[in-house]
Amino acid sequence: MVNSSSKQKTGIYIHYPFCLSKCIHCDFYSLPLGRDNKSIEKKYIYALLDEIRLYRSILSVREPSTIYLGGGSPNLLSIRDLHSILDCICEVTGVARPVEFSIEINPASDIGDKLEGYKALGVNRISIGVQSFSNKMLKFLRRPHSVEDSLETYKMLRDWGFENINMDLIFGFPMQTLDEFKKDLETVVGLGPEHISVYNLIYERDTPLYRMRQTGKVEALDEDVEWQMWVYMHKFLEDSGYTHYEVSNFAIDGKESVHNLNYWNRKEYFGFGPSAHSFSNGIRWWNVRDLGAYIGKVEEKEFPMERKEVIEKKDQIEEIFMLSMRVKDGVRKESIEKIAAWGNELFVEVVRGLEKYTPDYLSLSKDEIVVNYKGWFILDEILVNVFHILDAFWREIYDSQENS
Repeated sequence: MVNSSSKQKTGIYIHYPFCLSKCIHCDFYSLPLGRDNKSIEKKYIYALLDEIRLYRSILSVREPSTIYLGGGSPNLLSIRDLHSILDCICEVTGVARPVEFSIEINPASDIGDKLEGYKALGVNRISIGVQSFSNKMLKFLRRPHSVEDSLETYKMLRDWGFENINMDLIFGFPMQTLDEFKKDLETVVGLGPEHISVYNLIYERDTPLYRMRQTGKVEALDEDVEWQMWVYMHKFLEDSGYTHYEVSNFAIDGKESVHNLNYWNRKEYFGFGPSAHSFSNGIRWWNVRDLGAYIGKVEEKEFPMERKEVIEKKDQIEEIFMLSMRVKDGVRKESIEKIAAWGNELFVEVVRGLEKYTPDYLSLSKDEIVVNYKGWFILDEILVNVFHILDAFWREIYDSQENS
């Protein structure tokens, strides 16, 4: 066994693709789990363990510093199966426990039956899919839980001694008022989780919510109201002791999501399960988004990849801007210079092209670009400008190479 101190740190994501019911806004790969398809869950578990073992030669020289179970609704996973997954990761890596072991759960009255098992297995971060403290909003999303379930779940987690809890919230419902959103924020701050994630309701293509908007059954909330919600959210949560460290995430000091920071900082991670993504050594790949195809490939001892791509230099730079502009530390020139000899010249061009957004939306210097919370609200627009600058700069380099 390789000494863990000499191993490369990595993150592991496990995608559990089952849930009780599909919410109208969700575009993650998930399937409803009922009595008639419990057997497919067992096949999924066997395939998942076998997929992890397919990576034995790669993972044996790595130390998973984070494990994250997402979905779907991973709290439907039995403690026995969760134990098997953790044992398998330990078997191939030689590491018994990660620094951060997270699991997503949905509020449910029977979650208390799992908490002792989570504690025993070393789960030390729980993310609760609250979404709203309004039963009206939960009913709109077709969530299977109530506000009371959320409050009871949080209380049970505290009673069991969990000290790193995230709560997910959504804002921008078609019928939501600013006062209703304020009430959600006041409720969550009153409970006092260590981490709060707040997402704008998105009308993802191929979801029931998208079709409802297309057919006129719902109308998206006015953007001016969303802007008021965004500004109030930032100021209220910051004043309440939470740092707005990423577009959608707030944390008290030291409780930022280590696993998600790996994504935003372009660090290595391996994803297992249908539709899971991975990134290592400048290569990104993702698994098939179909449970039957996933199981079939693994049973044939094949990596269940749908596609693999090598991230070229231009795409690496685009990713750095796209991901680093999401976090409070921003983009540093040195990160671009590490990739390209002409990184300094490119950075100067980007700084010049973004001057129109200062000081209201971002701050600029010769060494860094930092987007503030107002800029995060229009981040897509800012990134379009960045990508136009990158494209023009890249064409100039290509043309000069062609003519030399």
